[in-house]
Amino acid sequence: MRYFAKIENGKAANVIVAEPEFFDTFVDDAPGEWKEVTSTNASGLLVPSVGIGFSFDRINQTFIAPETGEVEE
Repeated sequence: MRYFAKIENGKAANVIVAEPEFFDTFVDDAPGEWKEVTSTNASGLLVPSVGIGFSFDRINQTFIAPETGEVEE
């Protein structure tokens, strides 16, 4: 399983865990695009490096955590 984030207006609007093949048949007509989020921790485990409200930096293809108090719940 891998992590995927849906980007809307430059921010992560949704985060899911799925196999890449899920997107072969998944139909999402809502605006935005899905990006795979690849990150590992010190133990080598896959962990998400994104949460809802994180900004997406298209140049560096990374997510940036919002400042304290800006995270949506």
